[in-house]
Amino acid sequence: MRPILHTFLRFAATGLAIFALIYGLHLAVTCEVFPPWNDVSIFFTCVTLSLLFTFYRPALRQLPLLFFALSAISVRFLTGLLTPAWDLYGCLSFSVATWGILALLSPPARFVRGRACYVFLAGFLMTLPALVTWSCYFMTGSFPQPETLLALLQTNVSEAAGYLSGHLSLPLLLCLPLYFGALFLISGKSSTGELFSRPSLLPRLALLVAPASLALSYSNPVTTPWIGIKDYMKAYADFEQKSKERTSRLTNLTISSAPGLYVLAIGESENSEHMSVYGYPRPTTPWLSSRRNDPHFLFFDDAYSCYVQTVPALSYALTAKNQYNDMSLADAPSLIEAAKAAGFHTVWISNQVRFSAWDTPTTIIASEADEQHWRNSHLGTTADLDVYDDALAEELTSLKSSEKTLVILHYMGSHMPYAYHHPKSCEKIHSDDPYRDQYDDTILFHDYVMEKLYETLSARPDFQTLLYFSDHSEAIDLHLDHNPTIYVPEMTYIPLYMAFSDTYLSAHPKLIGNLAARQKSRWTNDLVFDTQLALMGIRLPDLYEPENDITSDHYDDTPDRFKTLFGTRAITAK
Repeated sequence: MRPILHTFLRFAATGLAIFALIYGLHLAVTCEVFPPWNDVSIFFTCVTLSLLFTFYRPALRQLPLLFFALSAISVRFLTGLLTPAWDLYGCLSFSVATWGILALLSPPARFVRGRACYVFLAGFLMTLPALVTWSCYFMTGSFPQPETLLALLQTNVSEAAGYLSGHLSLPLLLCLPLYFGALFLISGKSSTGELFSRPSLLPRLALLVAPASLALSYSNPVTTPWIGIKDYMKAYADFEQKSKERTSRLTNLTISSAPGLYVLAIGESENSEHMSVYGYPRPTTPWLSSRRNDPHFLFFDDAYSCYVQTVPALSYALTAKNQYNDMSLADAPSLIEAAKAAGFHTVWISNQVRFSAWDTPTTIIASEADEQHWRNSHLGTTADLDVYDDALAEELTSLKSSEKTLVILHYMGSHMPYAYHHPKSCEKIHSDDPYRDQYDDTILFHDYVMEKLYETLSARPDFQTLLYFSDHSEAIDLHLDHNPTIYVPEMTYIPLYMAFSDTYLSAHPKLIGNLAARQKSRWTNDLVFDTQLALMGIRLPDLYEPENDITSDHYDDTPDRFKTLFGTRAITAK
């Protein structure tokens, strides 16, 4: 009886000490005398830890593994992200529960070799989330967020390999052997002798509280980002399902469209601050620069992206949803839906991968077009291209004329890895910064791509307008790409320009005059929907927002009203 009482007192004292430690740290950091602990996960965390320290003999030896598992949350502090107390408790609860479950499943003492392997693998699984988090931090300077995982799922193997090879860092290369060496030593010492105090059945049964702790750790470094992705993708599933409902709203349109060809060209990852047409010292856009004073062209100097990743940015740019209205994405008609309702023949031409981990929302929007031409056939298995971007213009030479046509071109542009997306013969910029040089080479090649496109369009008698914008930018001067978790303003600095035929210029002097007067006005690319419909002479009475139509007399160009990252960040001027 006395040994059982002694064990119980030891268990109770350990649990109270752990709770006092957690409470004391919370008090020291937040100064909350009565912390809002209305969840039982803290209780189960304390109970699980107390059981481990009371019955699980290798607990003290494996304590460094728990500390490393918990260290993942500190990356949030290092990257300046908001870290509520419950994020810390969720990480603690998840790590402790994982430790308890893996201890619970430990093989008996007679399986010596198998147990040694198990303890090593258990330690690896327990600390894997932290290892991934720290690796992400050393490579990108960020904390894994739903947006990060979404971007990974929507890339492909070769592109991911190219990205990783370009972001390996010395701290990461040094830490990996230290991590595995420490794990090997700790596991070796933890796998010898009896793992549980006798009788072993009781502590094993008691450790069944660990799964309860795991179930209650709703905020943790493993499940939380995936829950975010699930919520994120649900919006797009709703968008696809409500197609008929949106189309039914597209009635009573006001249509003043002239017959002809209207083109919307979407660039990829192009930073206007690296284009000589906007003042960049390197000659990266010789053709566009030659068009700066051409009356057929208008260049807009204060354009920004509404988000810094392709799928979110284009989901707003190509629908009636924007940062400045309260419409849900599922209820927002797409540009293609509106054009078709106005009697336009619609064509989608793309050099991007059509499918990745799932059909992307961009693909869903594109699938509504009457014609689709996907020039990249790799279907997410490689970053290589079948053709370079200049080949997309060929699709327009064979495009049959119809009374009214909308063509949307989606380029690969300046997407990483930069060297993959232009011919070797276009590597013309060289300095002591190869990363920047490779990026600028993509800008130079894309200038040629757009020259070829314009030549093709201007040769067609039905050409009316061309609108070009980029989905987002790259923070290339900081050697960053477009990760929203390490957002810097340069990720939003995009080009916007338009070209018009003589016929269109003479037929729309008022609209052209408004645009010319607003070349210095602020604009975000979630307003593409309004802008393109205005160029095409289409108005949706129930959805029209004149303050967001840059061609309108009532366009609101008040700089302070414009946002990015879906309205969560103010625009920082170029």
